[in-house]
Amino acid sequence: MITIAFISLLLLASCSREEGGNVDPFCLSDLNGNLLVQNRVADTLLLYTSGLDNPELLKKIPSDEDLLASVGPLEKPLTLLLWKMSDVTDLAAPDLDKAFRIWNTVLPDNPSDDEPIVWLIEEANAVSTGTLLLEYDALDAHDKNVIYNVDVVLDFPNASPVISLAPGTRDKVVPIPYGAYTIYFKYWYSNPNDTRQIVQLGEISRDEGGTALRMVLNHNFQSARFDIPIYYESHEGKYGHLHVDNQHQDIVFIQADGQLIEAHNQNSNTSNIASSYVLAQEEATILVDEGEYDLEVYSDEATPQLLHQFTDMTILDRYDLALPLTPDTEMNEVRILNRSSQPITIHDQDGAYLGSYIKPNDERVVLHEQAVSMVALGYTRGGNVHIPLQNGHFIVEGL
Repeated sequence: MITIAFISLLLLASCSREEGGNVDPFCLSDLNGNLLVQNRVADTLLLYTSGLDNPELLKKIPSDEDLLASVGPLEKPLTLLLWKMSDVTDLAAPDLDKAFRIWNTVLPDNPSDDEPIVWLIEEANAVSTGTLLLEYDALDAHDKNVIYNVDVVLDFPNASPVISLAPGTRDKVVPIPYGAYTIYFKYWYSNPNDTRQIVQLGEISRDEGGTALRMVLNHNFQSARFDIPIYYESHEGKYGHLHVDNQHQDIVFIQADGQLIEAHNQNSNTSNIASSYVLAQEEATILVDEGEYDLEVYSDEATPQLLHQFTDMTILDRYDLALPLTPDTEMNEVRILNRSSQPITIHDQDGAYLGSYIKPNDERVVLHEQAVSMVALGYTRGGNVHIPLQNGHFIVEGL
């Protein structure tokens, strides 16, 4: 992951001092700058702006240092140029043929975050630089909060990211040397209760049709824009709502995978004490971490009696799950095999989620009280399939 350090101190190291001991003003960072130049070449870099015909020296960036600059105009076409100091004999008129980087871009006036644009300069063959524009929504298509960060990686899945983004990022500008690239979006989760715990989740490098995500930057296509896709195929850090309707005459308690279900309420950051218990003839909502569980409902007495059993029930952030606890009611079953290319969830004819989340090439027995029919919904790419209940099994081939 990339950590962008805000420059609050003046970067003086390796900058020459003028006669009288004053620091070269071109070596000073601008405290309110909007462009952070990271020099990773073995030479001092000279940053110019204003255009190709009459470039104006803006900053000097020593080797292996970072410098913050205020550049403009904003929201208008702008040309930024870099020369290696060893290739410049006249600071007032550098030779354009020896320019190390040329970047034609438009910088946003009001970026969504207060971080500067980062221009990482490394040794490379490409002189001209294009602009990668990125957006990463804070809400998914179901109006649920997006909680996963993303690294943007070019060409090789294990390469260092060019940038890391949090959900809610708008109009992020990333300078990229001209070239043709494959893009990998690699997702990770940082637990807010334990910032040392970072969980790598997975990556997206193809569109919904299976085509690799490609980007071309050249003199014809000087910018490229990507809306970063939402990563759905992880339960990490999420929680859902289990609505329990206890129609028994006694208090009941609920276990998940052999523990009181309250033990599986870590992600919501709310109190879970005694939340496994539901009073007689009452309803309750229990917060449960996303995941698949075997649920068991017991009577609250000296010798608890098993009243209900629900196997392979998946709690999801996206859909609430209702659990009616009706005495002497037998649940109906239908076995569903998922042969589609995405996970599916199973719902009744009214759209109520029935607790089954089925991965590709997997199957589950779906329990229902009195569903007339069912529907399978695609979890990552959408689509739906109607499931009749004439038989005790059904195969979802595609959506």
